[in-house]
Amino acid sequence: LLFVWPFSHSVYRRLNGFLVNFYWTEVIWFAEWWAKIKLRIFCDKETAATVGKERAVALCNHLSDVDWLLGWLIAYRYDCLGGAKCVLKQMLMFVPVLGWSWWFLEYIFLARTWEKDKGPMARSCRSLSKFPMPFWVVLFAEGTRFTPSKQEASADFCSKNNLPVFKNVLYPRLKGWKLVMEELHKAVDSVYDVTFAFPPNQIPGMVDLMNGVRQDVFVYIGRTAIADLPKDDEGLGKFCVDTYATMDARLDKFKADGIFPGHEEQHIRSAWPLVIMSTWTAIVSALLGYAFVLFGRYAGTNSAIYAFVGLLVFGELFLRLVTWFAKKRGPKPGKAPRKKPAASTD
Repeated sequence: LLFVWPFSHSVYRRLNGFLVNFYWTEVIWFAEWWAKIKLRIFCDKETAATVGKERAVALCNHLSDVDWLLGWLIAYRYDCLGGAKCVLKQMLMFVPVLGWSWWFLEYIFLARTWEKDKGPMARSCRSLSKFPMPFWVVLFAEGTRFTPSKQEASADFCSKNNLPVFKNVLYPRLKGWKLVMEELHKAVDSVYDVTFAFPPNQIPGMVDLMNGVRQDVFVYIGRTAIADLPKDDEGLGKFCVDTYATMDARLDKFKADGIFPGHEEQHIRSAWPLVIMSTWTAIVSALLGYAFVLFGRYAGTNSAIYAFVGLLVFGELFLRLVTWFAKKRGPKPGKAPRKKPAASTD
């Protein structure tokens, strides 16, 4: 689709938004049918009526290494998968297939150095201001995944600098948030505060999902209309901090009750991802079978068998590599806090 971009950004984005519902439906199948994620979404009815139908910035807490996938599930539930955007580490752009797709879908990638990130981030947001469909820009303003060691470092930093201390979230980093709102303030309709929560000691990782371990995920979505948002720099910073303070209190309540308060959205697991995955599986299996038959005719039956076994070995090695990478990136509860503070007033 890249050849369309120079002629019409709008057409490129609409085509991409349409196609993503097909080529990433396999990921939704993996989440809902293989990993058996049960997503329970809570919000008031007014918010439910607008999610997926407007442009928004979403402030989220960051608990697991699959929060991006949970965000995709929410977007899919509200028919906004093609408009889901996220601010990610630059290294993720180079992940085969997945990272390339994020680049094509105009995700925002950061080197995590403000001097390097400020210009590209502003340009990306400015470009999204002309996006022709409803979209979300997801921002994990904590800057890193929550762990007990990082919470300890964040609390220590906040105590020394007379800032609010949170137990369940990290103090947010405000520079990126302020820049996003500076560029998108006139382009979005609202800001969502999205709180993820999990049952005790059940924070999911990619290895859990690959092993098909059932996961219960609780999500609360709050909404603030853009007209009610402060426009000055100081007010925007306070809004972000207050939002994470609300998340912190909400998570305290969740720990006590085991559920979020309010209206629970009723969503039935869609059969469409299963249909798409089954269709692709049948097509690929038929093509591979036909290819092996042809190969056997020209190279001999033994060569075809060797090629088939080699393909199985390659697949096994690839899965082991993915599992190793997922374990390496997974939570490490015993890891010591970094010397660099996990929070910043800017």
